[in-house]
Amino acid sequence: MVRNTLYIPVIIDDVKRYGRFQMTRCTYFTIECDTPSSEWTLDVEGQRIPIYMLGLSGIIWKPVGKAELFGSVYLIDELFDAIERNPALFVDVNEVWFPNFLFTPPDNKRGSLYRVSEELFAKAYLFASARIGKKEFVSYCKGVSRTMAIWYSKEETEAFSQWQKTHIEGARQLYHKAPALKLKRKQGLWRDNEE
Repeated sequence: MVRNTLYIPVIIDDVKRYGRFQMTRCTYFTIECDTPSSEWTLDVEGQRIPIYMLGLSGIIWKPVGKAELFGSVYLIDELFDAIERNPALFVDVNEVWFPNFLFTPPDNKRGSLYRVSEELFAKAYLFASARIGKKEFVSYCKGVSRTMAIWYSKEETEAFSQWQKTHIEGARQLYHKAPALKLKRKQGLWRDNEE
């Protein structure tokens, strides 16, 4: 289900239930560039303006092309590979928090992907960067329409789950094929029988 506004994908990382701290930590992906470069242009009102980029951070919200959702491992890999082919760019993971009451059982668990409206995400970002307080943020969240501000995406949850399994297994295979890349242990940090 795609709505007529921009919705940012966030993946539940952890659900906290400590007294008055009833919050869910979610991760989201960004495109980052920390290498200054003069090879960038900015499109403004149909004009390409050359700029010297000193840094870039952009939230990933949809695949390349016409697809609106990350419905397959291929769509995730296609975007991430396109980004990382440029040596100045990389994909990063960041986090925001939301009140637990915004997420509905049984899909309120680690690994579940929700789509969050840009307005709700902006408030969460302000909260995460300590520009608004918890009381103001929770009050805002109580006033939003959950059906319009946040929704569970089963298709994307399954795609990202499979994508993660594929990449973890690929990393394991590389690790076993290249023992020279194994991190060395420092003597004295662990007993010999602990791995």
